Amino acid sequence: MTPLVSVIIPAYNARAWIRTAVGSVLDQTYPAVEVIVADDGSTDDTLGALAGLQGGVRSLRLANRGPAAARNAGLALARGKYIMFLDADDWIFRDKLRRQVACLAGTPGISWVYCDVTYLDENGQHLYLASEHFKYASRSRLSGVLFPELFPGNFIPIHAPLFRRQCLEVVGLFDEDPQLVGVEDWDLLLRLSVSTSAAYISEVLAACVLRHGSLSADPAARARRRFHLLEKAARMFPAQIRALGWRGRRIVANNHNWFGYRLYHERRWTEALAPLRASLRAWPWQGRAWWYLGSARLRLVLGG
Repeated sequence: MTPLVSVIIPAYNARAWIRTAVGSVLDQTYPAVEVIVADDGSTDDTLGALAGLQGGVRSLRLANRGPAAARNAGLALARGKYIMFLDADDWIFRDKLRRQVACLAGTPGISWVYCDVTYLDENGQHLYLASEHFKYASRSRLSGVLFPELFPGNFIPIHAPLFRRQCLEVVGLFDEDPQLVGVEDWDLLLRLSVSTSAAYISEVLAACVLRHGSLSADPAARARRRFHLLEKAARMFPAQIRALGWRGRRIVANNHNWFGYRLYHERRWTEALAPLRASLRAWPWQGRAWWYLGSARLRLVLGG
């Protein structure tokens, strides 16, 4: 019997493009696929755009709680042996699931497999490949245990992997913390990368559309989300971070610096002391952090 693949699509006000995303799944050369669209409180009748589509499409309406909650709700309904997550404005190439199922079926020690992705603008024009943008050629590893590569930053779009369902059951669901909206996929991959091995297929099997006003478009918001994600990772995986040596310590230090510098410039001198001290404990050889720490102390002594 051909194993079922469940593709979960969280959607919020995605009427204009949801049909393309769902259609790309229904058009797969792999025969056993179900699509679950989790409508995250849309106000534009997103689900109405799916009328008339033939195939295994299920949908559910939710209160607006963000993409992590929508993916988790979809996962609770999924029946597949293999799981994929697809954002509502992205799409996949026809052979993606067939190629990735074959990889997982032929490699029992691998828990998930990911592919290359093409990034497009809103007009459908090619911008770059994930492998180019994230410099795959210079990375020390693209397969196996990927925590050393993923801790500095996420280089795998969420619709690039196909997961064995059992590995997701082991590491748990997407974190629904509002502070992690936009990086909940990175959080999941970090947790997976500690306890499971991945495989990489170098073929371009998916497309990611970069839209104006998306979560990734605001650098300040992106920095805040990264800070909270790395704080969580530091609590969960201290041994794995120590194993990275100076590289891991420097990432932790820079993360504390971001918060400490921000508090300093907001004239919150007392609050800035703790992250600056934590940064210097992780990486003492940084003059700028010492300057900020000393300046904050001086301003407290002088009364601000």
